[in-house]
Amino acid sequence: MPGRARGRTGQAQPQEDSQEENSEEKDSEEKDSQEKGVQEESHPEKDFEKSRFRQTGRWNRQRVAALSGRHLLALSEAVQCLQDGEVIAYPTEAVFGLGCDPLNETAVRKLLALKDRPAEAGLILIADVFERFEPYIKPPGAGQKERAMATWPGPVTWLFPRNQSVPDWLAGQHETIALRLSAHPVCRALCAAFGGAIVSTSANPRQGAPARSAAEVEAYFGSALCGTVAGDLGAENRPSEIRDLATGRVLREG
Repeated sequence: MPGRARGRTGQAQPQEDSQEENSEEKDSEEKDSQEKGVQEESHPEKDFEKSRFRQTGRWNRQRVAALSGRHLLALSEAVQCLQDGEVIAYPTEAVFGLGCDPLNETAVRKLLALKDRPAEAGLILIADVFERFEPYIKPPGAGQKERAMATWPGPVTWLFPRNQSVPDWLAGQHETIALRLSAHPVCRALCAAFGGAIVSTSANPRQGAPARSAAEVEAYFGSALCGTVAGDLGAENRPSEIRDLATGRVLREG
């Protein structure tokens, strides 16, 4: 009997120790949880803003990934947007571009505002055939049209003498207007379906890098655009080269 009693006493002691340890651990966990709760509740709005609007990091990556599944415009939808005076994005030879009807002042000024681009800088027009440029230019000098056509269709923009009827909000403070006869199939089809030249400028805010995917376009501009035309970028790695028609001088390398 005495041996038995000692056995029960010997077994009970570790059980009591275990209960005490569990109780201490539970108290510690509750304390940690309470402290954590206080920390989490201290600045909920600040924490939310830091998480949501951080310019680099997980939130932006997740948003771009989610936007990649957005609806892309068919050609007919894009033309309707242009006719309605809206701004669209579309793939070009190297980057995505923003475009609108160059004869619609409201649309052009909206595009300039989206890019934070001054009107004085002027804009590029693209087309599928040269005839669409004729309302915007003076008759070129001898051999000048041939100089440009030798590089077209292709990723070269030429500065043509500007027609006096072209407004400053389109051509800027220049005596010339920038034109490119595009070789990109989406650009050509868009101009053909629209029945005229369209504005073309890289799809990015003034200080941002040019967008190279529809998701990046959406991340920059969201619902401010009528939409982005479906299609792939061309094989070029840089925006188009710019040359002066009168001299042939390269003003921006491509």
